[in-house]
Amino acid sequence: ARSTHVAGASLVRFASADAALKQIRIGASFRATGATNMNDASSRSHAVLTLFLAPPGTFPPDHGTALFLVDLAGSERTKRSGATGQRFTEAAAINTALSALGRVVLGLVERDGSRASHIAYMDNPLTHLLKTGIGGNSRTALIACVTGAEDSLDETLSTLRF
Repeated sequence: ARSTHVAGASLVRFASADAALKQIRIGASFRATGATNMNDASSRSHAVLTLFLAPPGTFPPDHGTALFLVDLAGSERTKRSGATGQRFTEAAAINTALSALGRVVLGLVERDGSRASHIAYMDNPLTHLLKTGIGGNSRTALIACVTGAEDSLDETLSTLRF
């Protein structure tokens, strides 16, 4: 199977919760953020933590259970955020990945008792990376951060529709 290479990603073996939390803190330190008109510390990247639970002595894991914890950067209306230059490029990449994820999720949703005949996991590195976590024999939960602020109603409704 083809895998998605993530520059700077690490596969680290650990045996305790403290060791896992240390690795999470290290990974979080690489999270890209930047200021926009809407947020002083806007996420400029998605964050994916994959925990592989495998039998003892199996490393790297080639089978077992995987738990994906994903923090998606929010979609962005560049006109409202004032993003230009590098921030605009980041926003375009974020929006492209979220659109691809939305198409994959729609393809997985059963309509009239069947799913789409083709699920476009390969359309974006994010969906390819998350393929085993959102398709097949997996369970997915979504937690969305939204606001009741009137000036953000469009973004809130868009998030809830997703």
